[in-house]
Amino acid sequence: MEKDKKIHYRIAAFTLIFLFSIFFYFNFNQSKIIDNSTVPTEHIGEIVSGTVIEQTINLPRNNLKGIQINFATFERVNTSELNIEFIVENRIIERKVINTSELVDNSFENILFLDTLTKSKSKDLIIKISSVDGKPGNAVTIWKNMKLLNHGDKLTINSKDINGSINYKLVFGSTNWLKVLLNFVLFLSLICILFRNNILEKYYKIIKANSKEILFFILLFIVGFLFLFLRNSDPFLNPILYAEEGVWTSYLLEKDFIEVGLNARDDFPVMGLIILMKIGLVISKLVFGLDLSYLPIIYGIISLTFITFVALTGFYIMKKISIKSAVITYFFVIFVPLGGDGNEVLGRILNLGFLFPVATVFLLIARFHIKNRYIKILIDIFNIISCLTLPVSFVIVGTYIILNIFLNKKKINLKKTLLDLMLPIVTCLLFVIMVPSFLHSKGGSEGLSTNLSHLIEFSIGRIFIYPLASVAWTKFTDFKVLIIFLIYIILLIGAVIISYSNKRHLLSILLIFLSTFIYWIGLVIPRIGFTSIFNGYQSTFPDRYFYGINILVVVLLTLVLDEIGNHFKKGFVISCFACLLLFSVFNTSHLIELNKPVMSWNERGVLKNNIQMAYNENKDDKKSDKVLIKIYPEGWTINLPIKYVLATIK
Repeated sequence: MEKDKKIHYRIAAFTLIFLFSIFFYFNFNQSKIIDNSTVPTEHIGEIVSGTVIEQTINLPRNNLKGIQINFATFERVNTSELNIEFIVENRIIERKVINTSELVDNSFENILFLDTLTKSKSKDLIIKISSVDGKPGNAVTIWKNMKLLNHGDKLTINSKDINGSINYKLVFGSTNWLKVLLNFVLFLSLICILFRNNILEKYYKIIKANSKEILFFILLFIVGFLFLFLRNSDPFLNPILYAEEGVWTSYLLEKDFIEVGLNARDDFPVMGLIILMKIGLVISKLVFGLDLSYLPIIYGIISLTFITFVALTGFYIMKKISIKSAVITYFFVIFVPLGGDGNEVLGRILNLGFLFPVATVFLLIARFHIKNRYIKILIDIFNIISCLTLPVSFVIVGTYIILNIFLNKKKINLKKTLLDLMLPIVTCLLFVIMVPSFLHSKGGSEGLSTNLSHLIEFSIGRIFIYPLASVAWTKFTDFKVLIIFLIYIILLIGAVIISYSNKRHLLSILLIFLSTFIYWIGLVIPRIGFTSIFNGYQSTFPDRYFYGINILVVVLLTLVLDEIGNHFKKGFVISCFACLLLFSVFNTSHLIELNKPVMSWNERGVLKNNIQMAYNENKDDKKSDKVLIKIYPEGWTINLPIKYVLATIK
């Protein structure tokens, strides 16, 4: 009884510390606005087609996140569009297209960048504003500031110097050292409580002894889903169709899902994503009929459910090896840093493909030890779908077959082994048939040139180092990255040697290591053009391509440190790693964005608004049975059958 009381006290202390951590995280993670605006008395004139405004601002501090510009609409609804470019050191750091119908008269429009400009102090920011279709009477203006509070300001219109500047406010990220120190102390305390006397193992046993294990996993599912919702609730509050998600939806409304899954892309199939979208469409039709208004919300629920499923699968598999590894795996799948790219992943289906190989690795580890043939068949079916979603899974399945045979060669029964591995072998044969089409894939880097000066940053830093030390990303250099990567490899080799006599651990470590290596090669080689996007450890975009392999990197290191720690001072090594990982992740920018993500799209309203506007523009066209709908991001369109359009706008 006394021991149980102590455990409950520690659990209570953990809960309080966690709640305080969340409170202080939000309390100190606020943006700072430097207000250079005044009460304006004149404006710069209508921004019509052919007018180019350039505003130069000397930035007073680091961590520029965005700007607020004081627009005026002349008390009318305009329909023109503004193009805004933000330039620093002759490099465009951001482009925005603003629909002037969304602007509020005499108000500041908040424009946030996808990536914070960390080293912005004393640099000149040039804001270039123009209009493609603005006309007199259908254009907006910007209020002027005649006081020049920032003496580095310079305003030109069509290359002619103008007195004053535009009326603006600068938005900077917080650099509060107290936030960092406070989070470090709190999470250090948290880890001490968690790992003292194996509290996690005891806590898990208490739950299992007092309730069914399934209830525990339901609780984990609810907690994981809610945290993901907190990370990004925009898909639920701003329901839109985004990029390929919209295009593939339009295909699914008219074609068989297998045909769409195999042919939606030219280079490789996306079957898993199409199946998830088909499930969403079926649910939407059952509940709402042909009305598509709520389809993006259903997609959001399916997206968060799948991510939580992967987190739970990782927890279940890893707890058989180490409960500490299981907790870290579950935590990191939920809270994997996504830079400013979170709204492209959390709540969206189209970028879940990068998570399928992670699920495949977890399920293959389970398959090593499962005896039930029916569960094995279910795992094999999922893995076939995974291979038909991201081809790197084919090679992971092939690696599993080789490891299974090699590590069990002394007691292998050829007939039983072939029967047991029949579906995985068929999967690999399928790869041989399909591999010619995969070789043409550019993986999203079409049109990008190679910049070898950023090769280490892209191929090692962003993949292996960023997930472990995202909070300090801007402090890294190629040399530091290579040193840490070398330590990582040495630890891995040491863990393999130590665990050689423990087949369960050795199988898991080798499979995750080889899968990570395969994923690494499959990510870097086809997307070598991404080296031209990276900019000296100042940003991490495009994050969506990396979060799957980032999870494998952390899970592998967790197993490695747990294995090494168990041969020295039990629990100490993995506890320190967990502490540092928690500290790094929870101090990462844009971890929890709620309904205000850095990357957002709402210029034309939600999906129902998009469909209504398209219908209004085309309602006189009696010949067409489809309506062309503009979706997000700018430039993407889909064709929807008229029956879905009419049901949505009624």
